[in-house]
Amino acid sequence: MAALLLVLPLGAQLAELQQRTVTIGDPAATMTPDTQWYLVWNKRVYTTQGGGYWEDKGAGNRACMSAGTSVIQDGDFASDKAQFLVRFLSTDEDGKFLVQFGTGNYLQSNLNTVAGESSAGNFNVYNIGGEDEHFGVNVWNMAARVDQNGSGGTMATWGSGEITETGGNNDFTIYPVTLNELTDIEAALARLNAVFGTYEDYLPDYGQHPIDRGTEVGQYNCSDEVYNTFVTNLQLALSILSEEVDDVTEEMIDEVIRNIEESYQAIMDSLVTLSIADGNYRVVSAMEWTNTIRTATGEVDENDQPIYEEVVTHPTKALYATLEGKAMWATIDSTDCRYLWKLTNDAESGLIQMMNIATDGIIATSSQSTQVTLQTDSDVKLVFEYIRRTDDGQVVVAMKPEGGNNRAYLHANNHGGGTGTASNIVGWES
Repeated sequence: MAALLLVLPLGAQLAELQQRTVTIGDPAATMTPDTQWYLVWNKRVYTTQGGGYWEDKGAGNRACMSAGTSVIQDGDFASDKAQFLVRFLSTDEDGKFLVQFGTGNYLQSNLNTVAGESSAGNFNVYNIGGEDEHFGVNVWNMAARVDQNGSGGTMATWGSGEITETGGNNDFTIYPVTLNELTDIEAALARLNAVFGTYEDYLPDYGQHPIDRGTEVGQYNCSDEVYNTFVTNLQLALSILSEEVDDVTEEMIDEVIRNIEESYQAIMDSLVTLSIADGNYRVVSAMEWTNTIRTATGEVDENDQPIYEEVVTHPTKALYATLEGKAMWATIDSTDCRYLWKLTNDAESGLIQMMNIATDGIIATSSQSTQVTLQTDSDVKLVFEYIRRTDDGQVVVAMKPEGGNNRAYLHANNHGGGTGTASNIVGWES
């Protein structure tokens, strides 16, 4: 279910954008500096990705084109969409402008954004060939032309000199944006709606994923009091937003928000985390594997073609080690101790050492797309991450050596979506 009103998020934005919604106008014929906010758009001629708006990705990063134009719509809060809002600030020279985003950041000559005005670039902004609705932008004094790499891509410079032709990747359309001020109660309702929109999926008989309570790993072992506070206040929020509650005040809304957020945090703090006891384990794949065997029956059909009998099985695949110190996977052999692994917790780090019972080899390397290796003197320990529980209660985990630097998750290479037979265990980031 969708939230009912408007979303008033928190983020970097200028104070003048707060408690205001946006209305997007028709393309501007000419540019009004200083006071008018705009969306700056280009369709990107040479791709099929569609157009985007200028977007601030944060100070120190290259400005980009938004991934499509649905990122901002009429009725959105300006404070939420500050990264797309642009205005052109006059300088002491005619035709020279600073470019400021709604985040407060400025565009530099290299098309990165920066927090301070003193480091901002200066730009020419003009109607291309004097035509309404077509704007060119250059680094000051008609130097580098401002261009872009399409929807979702970075802004760029390409060529130099005044832009004289319309229709290219450096022909921008600017849409004026009107800011509509909200009353205090409207803003409070919007805050409530934002909170409800964050947690609505947990509301029983309304959302799709009520909180899974219990004592098993991955469940939340919170008290009834905490859980009921969360649910009751979510239901009250829904009633307020549905205009089913009379005489709503800002104080009432703030209390509901506080109760929701505090009880939710208490629920999250009650998560039952993964704990693996020291011991010997078989590490089996959680994927469903399918093996189809075709056997000729010795008979033929009416077209004189051989008739086969197919037998479909679902074998269990598991991790094992070779005597040469390599990690592999295959159909499990419960009589082969190479499929047995000794897991030992390290109390100091909270990590787990994984040693093969047959070879005494310890997981040592797990680089991207490279076979995992074992060494008897390895001091590498692994992170075991909880993924989910199966319908029969088995815990599904992912594992990788601690730290970065090409230490990737253990992965069954050539699994074929469950149709593979046997292959290497490799490092893989997914």
